[in-house]
Amino acid sequence: MYLLDANSFIEAKSRHYRMKVVPAYWDWLLKRHQKFQLQSIDQVYNELTRSSKNGDDLHLWSQSQKHFFGDSKSEVDQSNFAVIANYVSTHLRYKKAEVIRFLDGADPWLIAKAMTLNATVVTHEKPTDEFSTKVKIPNVAKQFHVPTTDIFDVLEASGDQFIL
Repeated sequence: MYLLDANSFIEAKSRHYRMKVVPAYWDWLLKRHQKFQLQSIDQVYNELTRSSKNGDDLHLWSQSQKHFFGDSKSEVDQSNFAVIANYVSTHLRYKKAEVIRFLDGADPWLIAKAMTLNATVVTHEKPTDEFSTKVKIPNVAKQFHVPTTDIFDVLEASGDQFIL
């Protein structure tokens, strides 16, 4: 099971798999979702749909595919979130503003849900070095033994291809 971060959708829409140019990518996401291999969470949905009333293509896609974004508020998810929040907020190297930014977004919930499902988080974020004051998904996920990867590796691992 793979859980997609918001940047996996945003980067795809903006750069690599533009919706009007590579619709097969967006169909692939749904195909893999139906096989219970790919999904995201409600917190990511909120990030993708909050920016405007009319919305861009990704906003509209997200609204039409709301089933792709599962609930992240089970008791286990909340317990996992609390452990993550405690770790991040007591970590000496992280700046307070970074901790607040991280905890106010979908990222800790994504890691918490991955802990619940024993899933891999799909993100384009890269880990920071040991001296960084920024809170990043790969660093926090590693602390809780949650694997991370990017969407290109997921696509390659699936064995699927987009062929004309």
